[in-house]
Amino acid sequence: MQGQAAVMAETIGHELLMIDQSLTILQAAWKADSGSVSLDKWQKQMPALTAVTDDLFICDDKHIIRQDILPAAVGQGVGAAYVGFPHGSLEQYESDGTKDKDSLLLQSGVAGEPIDARQFLMYIVRPLDHPKGWLIGASYRSTELTKLFAQAALGFDPVVALVDTRHGVVQAVVGPAARRPKTDLSKSPLFDVMTRSASGIWIGTTAIDGVERLHAFHRVAGRDMVVMVAASLAEVMVPADNLAAGARALAFVATALVLAIGGLVLWELYTIRAQNRRTRIFNRNRGELERLRAEEAGNTARARLNAVRLQVVL
Repeated sequence: MQGQAAVMAETIGHELLMIDQSLTILQAAWKADSGSVSLDKWQKQMPALTAVTDDLFICDDKHIIRQDILPAAVGQGVGAAYVGFPHGSLEQYESDGTKDKDSLLLQSGVAGEPIDARQFLMYIVRPLDHPKGWLIGASYRSTELTKLFAQAALGFDPVVALVDTRHGVVQAVVGPAARRPKTDLSKSPLFDVMTRSASGIWIGTTAIDGVERLHAFHRVAGRDMVVMVAASLAEVMVPADNLAAGARALAFVATALVLAIGGLVLWELYTIRAQNRRTRIFNRNRGELERLRAEEAGNTARARLNAVRLQVVL
């Protein structure tokens, strides 16, 4: 899970860097000749930028849009198109993280349930050198977070979220918790952990929906953002439980094998000792038998001598 959080954080970091670089190029073009800058023309030259942003605009010091790749937004205030979505926009994606219903299916080959995702409005803005107070900016509404969520296969009731570490606010959330999320995490224990470390793991209640999960998080490099990946502890621990069961079975077999070998060694030692004991008894009995035979021979010789003497006397 830490690896998945790191991959998501790196992907988001690359997308934000792409927006930064594109805005820097547009700033330089505006500084060189502001009269020739047309966002409609630049939009065609920057397909990578438009792949990660829905809105690219130039606004005056009153935050009234003067140019925009969305013609209907010209003349409105910045973010006016999103005032109807104070709680973000809830969207549904296919099981592979796209909105195309004819797209690829999950790795299992069976279409999964639709993925809920809620994203809140985020703007990246840069100042223009003239007129005073004018800004150029782009919105950021990443779909890669949803695609990576679909590929992660986190099991039942998982959550992936992008959290602002400056204010403790959820910027995007993917998963079942996106339907009715609690967006302010600033008072939660998880937020305290995320602000103290660049990455880590924490077990507890997800403040977004109040469900107990295992959380892994990773900070987006150079940004006040953290990617959080959370999944059910039971789901996450299945491989570890299987490994532990295999280890216990292996330990049982190893123990039985050690006991069997130990029993064979003890039996062999007992057999060797019994054989040695029998050998010693045999040698002792043989020595005693030889001694008795020698004594018998001596007694026989003496008896014959006494018989001869007795015969001489008679």
